[in-house]
Amino acid sequence: MMKHPPRQSMFHQLLLLIKTNFRAFRAKARRNYRESKLLLATLTLFLLCYLIVGYLLFSKGLGYLYALPGVGLLLVERVLYMLYFFFFIMLVFSNAVLLYAGLFRGKETGWLLTLPVDQRAIFCWKVVESFIVSTWGLAILSAPMLLAFGHVLGAGPAFYVKAALAFVPYFILPATVAAGIVVLMVRLWRPFGKWLLWALGLYVVYRGIDSFMLARHLAVEMDPGTNASLAIEQVFGHTAITVHPLLPSTWMSEMILHWARGYEARGLFYSGLMLSYVALGLWLCMECFSRATFKCWNTSQANKAANTWKRSGRAHLSSPDEQVALKFTAHRNLWRWLGVSRVNAALLQKEAREFRRDPSQWIPSTVLFGLLFLYSFNIRYFAADPNDPFWVTLISFLNFGVSALAVSTLCTRFIYPLFSLEGRRLWISGLAPFPLSRVFWIKLGLFSGVIALITSFLMFLSGTSLLLPWSTIFRFMAAICLVSLGLTSLSLGLGVLFPNFNEPNPSKIVSGFGGTLCLILNFLFILLFLACFIFPTSLKMKGMGEAFENYSDSLNIFCTAGLVGLAGVTTLTPIFLSLRRIKRLEMLSGL
Repeated sequence: MMKHPPRQSMFHQLLLLIKTNFRAFRAKARRNYRESKLLLATLTLFLLCYLIVGYLLFSKGLGYLYALPGVGLLLVERVLYMLYFFFFIMLVFSNAVLLYAGLFRGKETGWLLTLPVDQRAIFCWKVVESFIVSTWGLAILSAPMLLAFGHVLGAGPAFYVKAALAFVPYFILPATVAAGIVVLMVRLWRPFGKWLLWALGLYVVYRGIDSFMLARHLAVEMDPGTNASLAIEQVFGHTAITVHPLLPSTWMSEMILHWARGYEARGLFYSGLMLSYVALGLWLCMECFSRATFKCWNTSQANKAANTWKRSGRAHLSSPDEQVALKFTAHRNLWRWLGVSRVNAALLQKEAREFRRDPSQWIPSTVLFGLLFLYSFNIRYFAADPNDPFWVTLISFLNFGVSALAVSTLCTRFIYPLFSLEGRRLWISGLAPFPLSRVFWIKLGLFSGVIALITSFLMFLSGTSLLLPWSTIFRFMAAICLVSLGLTSLSLGLGVLFPNFNEPNPSKIVSGFGGTLCLILNFLFILLFLACFIFPTSLKMKGMGEAFENYSDSLNIFCTAGLVGLAGVTTLTPIFLSLRRIKRLEMLSGL
């Protein structure tokens, strides 16, 4: 009798999945290297420039804080605690979104569950995948900060080696925490989903009111006559959560601080503490959370089907044709009143429904804009003196830069993969009785309009909070609209030029060469736009007196023309190249 080969253990199956995906990634990287050597060289040069410039900026900033008499070391330490605290929160949130999208929204999980592969291996592989995608960028971004911190404290070469090794468990722990959160949320969403949303909404409102009252109290308490020690104590008191001894970010900060000062024993204690919790998190993922993979996947699919049936709300209708007719009758008068054609209305509804039905898109967007709204609402209390024109002007331009960077992040993360997410269904739009370019125009008009509307409202809130003149507020609103249009066009255009129709996960699409190039070009556009936008005001703030008044009007006109020209080039160039690509239908050859 022929004996069947023994079934491999879960660990061996996990290694097999990792090995298979690594080979696929290596083949894709080799192909990109052969076909896009210039692009690879550009990305490498940009990363090197970022590491050098970031190191210089962090060294200068931390050196300035460290040189302050009496409180320099305390400020540097508190900055380190805050950075690692926010890094940990970001990693938990990012891993949770990526794991949910890859495990319960992607099609790969359903295919893997049909194979003779242990469900625990599938779950662990998805955790590893979300860990890799979410941490490589943050590791590169935080490298200059770590180098600058070691330079300021005069640490030796061994410090950098130990700190680099310590980053591995620090990045693994948020992935295990996110895995538990995702499993619990999927299992509890059906019976308690609405209650969880209400509780989360009430908590956000409470924290918003609390932060507003705290900012008002801080602005009243810290007047010019406040004692310096009392002011520092107040500032440190508002960041006390970042030094809580039960937080892994606190362990990481303590580890870095002790190693930088040469206290090896204390650093080893916190490293052992971190490793013990990482081992516990990995054991929970492999033995506890992973066993619920199949049940959670079935629950998510059942919830998706139930929500689809509930959204239709027409169970009494016998045929899909009647449902389509009823939908068209309900919305026909509204679109006709808005002057939108039937084709454009159908495409707009398609984009809105796809965004609404994908939690991995609307949840991060809601969190990002919610934080920006709270920030804009309380921005007046960030200034050292709210009545000083210098501080008001500085805070207003910094607010504009933060909003532009937030729009850049949003466009790179969500706008760039839009065309690739059409996937293998793009041929259906190609056979429809309208040109494929209309899909591009609908996406561009819808998302650029929504982003411009939200960001301009943010500029209005921050401007009224800072008591800026109405002319200045409208100037900021017009500028952010130009930035939103340019970033949306650039991101969407690059998504058409560098499509990836075989990948359903938007995070993996963004992690490719085209997504990295999109991030670089968005950053360069923001830098050029900010330089041209701030230049006239910077000359005026330097007190050039009559010399500035003589040519202020012509300089403002010249800079305004430069802003419009820069935004026009950034908007029209990707549109022109994308329409040419769509017209030739070269992208359909990869389907």
